[in-house]
Amino acid sequence: MHRLRGHRSAAGHDWAARTNEIRRLMPDVDKWYDRDMWTAAPHDSGFAVTRG
Repeated sequence: MHRLRGHRSAAGHDWAARTNEIRRLMPDVDKWYDRDMWTAAPHDSGFAVTRG
């Protein structure tokens, strides 16, 4: 994990670096989420999906 000086809490944690690392590891929802596929899956199972 990357350490940034001057951003440590009283316990010694570098919260800015930890937050940046978590953001870097998050999946790109827009890239992987296909709304039509996720809407079709419940329909195929017999459920209705409505969006407001």
